[in-house]
Amino acid sequence: VGMKFSLSSVAYSKVVLHACRYPHRAVNGVLLGSADEGGALRLVDAIPLFHFALGLAPMLEVALSQIEIYARTVSLQIVGYYQANEHLEDSSPDAIAYRIIDKIRENMTTPSSPVLLMVHNWKLGLTNDDIPLKAYHPTHEGKTWKKQEWEDGQLEGGLATLRLVSGLVSSKEHEKLVDFDTHLNDITQDWLNPEITKAVQLASTSRE
Repeated sequence: VGMKFSLSSVAYSKVVLHACRYPHRAVNGVLLGSADEGGALRLVDAIPLFHFALGLAPMLEVALSQIEIYARTVSLQIVGYYQANEHLEDSSPDAIAYRIIDKIRENMTTPSSPVLLMVHNWKLGLTNDDIPLKAYHPTHEGKTWKKQEWEDGQLEGGLATLRLVSGLVSSKEHEKLVDFDTHLNDITQDWLNPEITKAVQLASTSRE
């Protein structure tokens, strides 16, 4: 049995759109959320980090400290990490992924463990009825990470969310996505991606 967590349609959308924005590069980012009394994590938003050098320590420190400051203002914290590797067939965590997720775990103030999501690049088709993400949780000893299967209800909106994101990719919405690399080149670019958040929320409410 894996750890209990749920992924919002907004967070899922930004992870997939980031990977689609830079299909020939490795990309990464962090997941914001909170834990309920039972320790289950709710991942509500994703902040795209980099598409150049993923593990560059100084840039990572700057990005994480800015994101932590923002997260506190909305009563959230960094509770997860996602990464898409450069090669199409490669969806396994590497040294960078483990280093960053361990850092996130050290900084977390909840007893829960963080969630590590790896993108299945070859599953990022336009008509996607399968979640193109692999989830990992730490073993009891906390030394290694173990893959866990997706359960019904873990992705908010389920199949409708998968189709919504396929639609966003078809309409080239991913080309508007801003990550920290983009922001550092032009600080007027907002790494919170409010337009994407709004588009997903609108589509989700019109569906209900």
